[in-house]
Amino acid sequence: MRRRFFHSRKPLSPGCRVILFLIGLIVSIFLLDLRVRPYIQSISSYQAQIYGTRVINDAIYEELAKDNVRYDNLVTLTQNAQGEITSLQTDMVALGRLRSRVTDAVLQEIDEMGKQDIYLSMGTLSGVQLLSGRGPDLNLKVVPSGYMTSEIENRFDSAGINQTRHQIMLKMDMRVLAIIPGYTVATDIHTEYCLAETVIVGTVPDTFLELADSGDTRQIYDLTALQNLGNEE
Repeated sequence: MRRRFFHSRKPLSPGCRVILFLIGLIVSIFLLDLRVRPYIQSISSYQAQIYGTRVINDAIYEELAKDNVRYDNLVTLTQNAQGEITSLQTDMVALGRLRSRVTDAVLQEIDEMGKQDIYLSMGTLSGVQLLSGRGPDLNLKVVPSGYMTSEIENRFDSAGINQTRHQIMLKMDMRVLAIIPGYTVATDIHTEYCLAETVIVGTVPDTFLELADSGDTRQIYDLTALQNLGNEE
């Protein structure tokens, strides 16, 4: 009769248990981060866009209110003896100063915003639709940071028969960075704001001039061709 020998396994040493526990903890954190990261990035990007748009609008309104910006402050119209407009000339120096002030105000406001709180429910982070918006909230600190570029654009389009609309647009492109512990979420914001506009009724001037300073012509537009195109439509 054969004798069977049973060899009992030796218990794991405390050091091995600690190592296995740490490995399991690291793997769990890694898997949780993979699942949660898309939700955090999406919500952070959305919040950053809200902050950026609000800052831009507030800065524009504040600067325009300070200077009482009007169309006739930015554009000089020249008329002939019959009262017809023969030329338009924009003050690019004044527009450049306005653009610079708005840009500086936006960037300064972003720097002064400080940390922003974002609250995400644990149910939303679980990815289960039935649990979305439920459970305790997880508080995240978002540090907004960013930069922007801006430019002035003179825009002309037909406003009807023998009518041409002239708009002075401020175009801004801003990238807001939501800096969250562990990674950064970048959000691009494009905004256009009409600084001033008017509708030219009747015969439009043959040329439009953008002058950076005395005698320095930057661009010349053929407005008559634009009006003819509008009449054909």
